[in-house]
Amino acid sequence: MNVGTEGILVSSISADYTIVQADNGKKLYHPSADTTARTWTLSSGLSSDFTVTLVNDTSAGAITIASGSDALVWMPTGGTGNRTLAANGMATITNMTTTRKAIT
Repeated sequence: MNVGTEGILVSSISADYTIVQADNGKKLYHPSADTTARTWTLSSGLSSDFTVTLVNDTSAGAITIASGSDALVWMPTGGTGNRTLAANGMATITNMTTTRKAIT
């Protein structure tokens, strides 16, 4: 884990991964050298103040953001379900309640 230039903890992840409470406030980074598609799954029961940023660098494989047992709500449309973060993409996930998360 590194501290980025903006003072945010950065975790580089090149594997399937479960996003947990300890990731609160972090930037999870999928490096361009990892061209394999990955699945990052949200844990259930994350605290109400939970927020995480996901970055999928250029040339990196797509990341499926799996909602797990909680609702993952796409803002601004209100649609729910898993989302795909393509290479060169960035998303922020924040809890609305302990069972509903917003992704932008």
